[in-house]
Amino acid sequence: MPSSARKRWLMVFLAGLLILLLSVPSNTGAFSFISVLSFINFSIFKNILLKKGGDKRKVCLFNQKTTEGVLIKYVKTTLDYMLNIYYPNRDDVMHRFFNEVRLLRNLRGFLVYKFDFQDYFSSISTEYVYEFFIKEKIQYRQHKKIFELVLENLKYCCAGMPLSNALAEIVGRAFDDLLQARLKKEGLIYYNRYVDDVMLIFGKDTSVDLCKKIIDETIKDIFYRTEKEVTPCSTRLNPNKVQYVRFEEIKNGGATVPIDYLGYSVFFSVDQNKSCLKLQYGIAKNKRDKYEKKLERKFCNFILFSVRRGSIFAPLLCFYGVF
Repeated sequence: MPSSARKRWLMVFLAGLLILLLSVPSNTGAFSFISVLSFINFSIFKNILLKKGGDKRKVCLFNQKTTEGVLIKYVKTTLDYMLNIYYPNRDDVMHRFFNEVRLLRNLRGFLVYKFDFQDYFSSISTEYVYEFFIKEKIQYRQHKKIFELVLENLKYCCAGMPLSNALAEIVGRAFDDLLQARLKKEGLIYYNRYVDDVMLIFGKDTSVDLCKKIIDETIKDIFYRTEKEVTPCSTRLNPNKVQYVRFEEIKNGGATVPIDYLGYSVFFSVDQNKSCLKLQYGIAKNKRDKYEKKLERKFCNFILFSVRRGSIFAPLLCFYGVF
């Protein structure tokens, strides 16, 4: 057996042994547990910056077949089970959103408010989430030890890391509960957060300034608690991604106002009498541009390949001036 294969099987065996020890609620496996932890090396995790359009996003890369990779997935799965974490389906979210938006045509006053967080994953301190939302709910000493080991080496959440999704949902769920409770008395009829994108719909002409004030206060109360000395979060709103629509503004201005959400756009306008709300749906412009560029690249590659290989398509492409 090649040395690389032996090493891989050794890592899988150690990961399996670690998971077995973690499942023991007593202190009988304490020595073996500590011995296994000495094999853990989180230096294999690499952070890179990916460019997406004009934005840069920090992404964590790691080999999921290593002991460390299996360990990360184990911690994430344990958190999912222990805290009953639910990850929403994007298609279900959009179906429900479109259904809610259609009902706005029956209202004579509403506010649609959309916002997201800036650098959401990299702004969340893993120590902060552990101390305030996880630690007291852990039953076994082994779980607490391994959680602390992982979070000690991963100071902040990072896209691409399965555990980051769990931690972001844990603190995000606390934010959801508090914000919905505060906004219900202001006429909130629909709320949804998909990772870092949040959509609010109010059944009356709620003040935009009041809505933003409550959101800012909720962010402070959830992400900036000071009862414990821990690495703080730096979560904040992205001012460039805030969008809102009020029926009175559409009615008075008569313009078509779009709201972008999860790759789709909803256009709000009124009829000529300015009495009836009109809605249009479509794919968001940035998403259309993205796929147009992909198609252009594939078509250009097809042309070059056809010409170089003397394909039967080459004369036609040259005749029509494509190449």
